[in-house]
Amino acid sequence: MESVSESGSQDMPSRIELVCTLRFSSCVDESRASCYGFRMSVTLELPSDIEERLRRDNPNLDSDVRELYAVELFRQGKLSFLQLSRVLGVDRFETEAVLKRHHVEEHSVSSADLSADRTTLGEVLDSAPE
Repeated sequence: MESVSESGSQDMPSRIELVCTLRFSSCVDESRASCYGFRMSVTLELPSDIEERLRRDNPNLDSDVRELYAVELFRQGKLSFLQLSRVLGVDRFETEAVLKRHHVEEHSVSSADLSADRTTLGEVLDSAPE
């Protein structure tokens, strides 16, 4: 996919590729083949001028994007705390620091949790004897 810059010249998109290996938290013996999980590659294409500007401001752009995506997966409940640690390649304490930096608590209540609680509370109150 090509984009045209304001000057009219062709601007080839650049790619940021994220490669993560996800392992399952149920693995006790990591030497077993079933514990290796799967490898996922995500490519984000940016116009080269935007990528150059972003890399000037942040030379660790690739790792920062990987961190943001992994934290978002954790926030959505798609990664456990241990899986997040493995994706980031850090220990438990560093994972807690990453979550704190992104204003995410390990046991944050999501809007879906609140909605489910509201439904349950309504059911309980409706069925309560008067």
